Parts: sequence; structure tokens; C-alpha cells
Amino acid sequence: MTKVYLIVASNKYDVQSIKSFLDEVKSIDFWFINLPSTIFVKTALNSKEIFELISKQFGEHIIFITEVSYDKSWGILPKGHWAFLK
Repeated sequence: MTKVYLIVASNKYDVQSIKSFLDEVKSIDFWFINLPSTIFVKTALNSKEIFELISKQFGEHIIFITEVSYDKSWGILPKGHWAFLK
């Protein structure tokens, strides 16, 4: 089952490199960035597995990964991004 996760990464990570990396990872179905150092991903992986993928590729820096639930979230995002969370 795919879920949506929010990744908040330290500025020690090169976001452009992470974007390129996520494009190559077959287990990441879709992702987008709309805030600095913040990435939303849709995947069947869990948060620990996402962390392991990123830290293996880029080293361990401050990073936070959490599941996002549409019905438990609130804020201002473009309509398409809210649809992604469903």
C-alpha cells in the first residue's frame, strides 16, 4: 500500500542531488518539493526504509521523515498537492 511521507532535510543535503536520486529509485512512485528542504514522496516504503535509502546515498545529517495523512493535515498548498495527499 502506498503512503505519503514528508521529508524535512538539513541544508547539508544537496536538494538537487536528492531530486535526481528520487527520480532513479523505482520504489518511489512520485515526489514533489514545494517548500525549501521539504520533499513529499508517495511510496510503499516505510519511513525507516526511506531514511536508509537517503542516508546510504548522501550520509547521515539531520533529517525528519513522517507519514502524512490527508484527513489529519491542514495548511495552504496548491490544489494538486492536496490531491496528491489523498
